[in-house]
Amino acid sequence: MDETFDDLVEHLLQGLQPGETLLDGAFHVLWLLLRDAQAVYALLEQFGITVEVCVLDTNRLLNELQYFLRKQRQPSLLLGAKLGGVKLFAAVSVRDEMLRKIRALTSRWPVDLDAVLQAWETQFAPWIHFVDPAQIALRTKQVKTLRDRDVTDVPTGQLIELVDPAAVLSSDRDLEAFGTIAMDTAILTCAYYDKGKREVIVIHLNVAAFLMLQVLVSVLSPLISWLRGVDKRILLSALLLLTAGFGAALLYAPSRKWLLEHYQTIGSRIGPALLDLCDGLQLAAADYEHIRQEAREATHTIEQFRRKSEQPRTARDYAGKVLAAAPEPLHITELFQRMQEDGYAPKGTHPEHYVHRVLRAYPGIFGLDEYQRWYIKRLKSM
Repeated sequence: MDETFDDLVEHLLQGLQPGETLLDGAFHVLWLLLRDAQAVYALLEQFGITVEVCVLDTNRLLNELQYFLRKQRQPSLLLGAKLGGVKLFAAVSVRDEMLRKIRALTSRWPVDLDAVLQAWETQFAPWIHFVDPAQIALRTKQVKTLRDRDVTDVPTGQLIELVDPAAVLSSDRDLEAFGTIAMDTAILTCAYYDKGKREVIVIHLNVAAFLMLQVLVSVLSPLISWLRGVDKRILLSALLLLTAGFGAALLYAPSRKWLLEHYQTIGSRIGPALLDLCDGLQLAAADYEHIRQEAREATHTIEQFRRKSEQPRTARDYAGKVLAAAPEPLHITELFQRMQEDGYAPKGTHPEHYVHRVLRAYPGIFGLDEYQRWYIKRLKSM
C-alpha cells in the first residue's frame, strides 16, 4: 500500500468544484442515506467533527494570495476551508477592496494581472463567505469607536459581531479591540488544516462503511426473506446432509487426497495476499494514528488561539453565531434547538415564530433556501 491518507485527501481536494468542500460532499451522502438532518448532525458530533469560523480582512487575504503566487501552492488556511473544517468570512467591502489591492500589487510585482485575478477568482474567492452586514446597527462601543477611527473597517467589525468567530486574522490595529490575531497565525492555520484532514478521513471512511452495509443488506435481504419462508425442518435436513457428505468425503481416501491438494493450492495463493493485506492495514493504521495525533495537537492549538467574546445578547446574535458554524442551512426548529444549546433563553409562547420574524427583519443577511432552511447570505465573489 503505497498511497497514504495524505495522498487520498490531496486527490479528493483536486476534484472539488468552486465553493465545494469535502465536508459538504460527505454531509450530502449521509443525508441521502439517513434522510434525517438531525441524525446527520448527531453523527458529526459523534465523529468529533466541528466547524470553526474565521473572519479575515483585506491585508490577511492579500498575504494569503501573495504566498500562493510566491510558493505556487495553496496556503494551509485555504486548504482548511476546502476541507470544510473552517469557514472563512469577510465583509463585502473586503471583496471590493481586494480587486483594488490586486491591481496595486501587480504594478509593483513582476506578475501578470490576469493571472493574479484568475488565481483569486478560482482558488480563493469561491471558498470565502462574503457578507454585507450593512443592516446591523452600530450598537456596541467597539463598533462606534471603530467608526471614529477608520470607517472603512466598520463592515468587518459588524461582521465579527454577527458571526462571533473563533478567530479574526488581521494585522490592522484598528481592529485589535475585536480580538484579532496578528502574530503566529501560521501555527493556527496549519492547525485548521490538520484538524480538517482527520475529520475528512473519519467521515469518508464511515460513509464508505455505510455504503458497504447498504449494499450488503440489499444483497442478503432476498436470501434472508427466502430462508424465512423455508420450512425449518427442510433446512435442518439439508444442513445434516451437507455435513454427512463432507464427512464421508474426508473418510474416503481418494476424495480426501483431492480436497487436501486443492486446499493447499488455494492456501498458497491466498496466504501471500493475506500477508500483503495485513501489511497494508498495519501501514494504514500507523498512518491514521499519526494523523490523529496531529489532529489532537491541532485541536489544542485552536483552543489556545480561540477568541474570547461576550455571550450573545439577542436572538439575532445567537442565530448569526449558529448559522455561521453550521455545515448546512438549518430548519427553524434545528436552528432554535442549537440556539438553546448555546444558551439562548426563549421568551413568550411561540419562541420559534419570534426567531423566524427576527431573521426576516434582516433580508440582506439571512435567507431561506428551497427547503425552507435558514442560512447567512453569501454574496458573489465579484
